[in-house]
Amino acid sequence: MTIAATSSPVSLGAEAALASFQLELERTLADLLVLPDEASMDPRWSRAMVEVRAYTLRPAKRVRPTLLLAGWAMASGELVRGVPEGVKTFAAGLELLHTFMLIHDDVADRAETRRGGPSLHRTLASGKAGEDLAVVVGDHLYARAIEVMLGSGLPHAAEATRYMMAICRHTAVGQYLDLDLARTPLHDVTIFQTLKVANLKTARYGFVAPLVVGA
Repeated sequence: MTIAATSSPVSLGAEAALASFQLELERTLADLLVLPDEASMDPRWSRAMVEVRAYTLRPAKRVRPTLLLAGWAMASGELVRGVPEGVKTFAAGLELLHTFMLIHDDVADRAETRRGGPSLHRTLASGKAGEDLAVVVGDHLYARAIEVMLGSGLPHAAEATRYMMAICRHTAVGQYLDLDLARTPLHDVTIFQTLKVANLKTARYGFVAPLVVGA
């Protein structure tokens, strides 16, 4: 006898909620990068923001917002009833924060590509000028991310943002060690140092923190 595989209504509901969340996340990201108070500042800045918006909206896994949603869903048990607007907004702010970090990382690593296209510093201008402009744009996205997370309207938004900022400080330590160790002869780099960088740069920032923030 063959037993057909079935999914529970809860799992089907969760899958639908996740798919809906991912679609709405893209729309929210696009909306958050339309800033009326900057529209008439300068045509050059407006052109830069067109590039930033296109860069941010390139196809990506959106791992951190998805893990944030998972943390919220496990803590609240409310996923199948719909995701509150505040959670969507905070998740989009977290993705903007990640975009800022990618831009700065690409400058530090002299990376040529990101997510199937040129790195932002290669898009904005050639050589050091592009790198300098990208650093400034990254700073802008950093400020926008914090603005969005604190303005999400969630009761624990400030606490969650403070926690995420502490993790970002630790991530900066990991990036510093990564860049500094790159100048060290490979035979002098220990497994412990490598794992420390992986923990600070990837494990805590990329996986642990979004789950904790969501919860």
